[in-house]
Amino acid sequence: MKHLKRFLKIRVYKIPHRTTVVLFVTAIIGFVDSAYLTIEHYMNAIPPCGVGDCELVLTSAYAAIGPFPVALLGALYYFAICGLLFAYFDTKHHWPLNVALFATVIGFAAELWFVFLQFFVIQAICQYCMISAVTAIVLFVVAMHALAKYSSSPTISEVL
Repeated sequence: MKHLKRFLKIRVYKIPHRTTVVLFVTAIIGFVDSAYLTIEHYMNAIPPCGVGDCELVLTSAYAAIGPFPVALLGALYYFAICGLLFAYFDTKHHWPLNVALFATVIGFAAELWFVFLQFFVIQAICQYCMISAVTAIVLFVVAMHALAKYSSSPTISEVL
């Protein structure tokens, strides 16, 4: 918890508007992808898959956590990122941006787990899941670049 408190105290100064726009647009792409998979899940449908074996991945034991499809959790994650970035655009307060940047670490870690499951456990790839993985990676890389280049003290290494 002390790391989170330190992290929220970081101020990101003079972050280019295009950087936050890239984060926002990427999160929207992730949201649309995850929302589509969530809708398909609740309609008991498998989306058409041009690459890989989406059906095997989307019907595996790893496609849901309890009663909730993983895609729904992804949609909520991307929606939260969009909401936080929108709050930052509206208020210019640093804390919504910091929370969004911190959340990208969680999203990146989750995507690493799900990609691992696809490659090594399920042994099938879902193109829609890979779109989500790419968006999470882009969010993480852009967020870490922004923190490294535009943040005030404490340094990132002190926080992590």
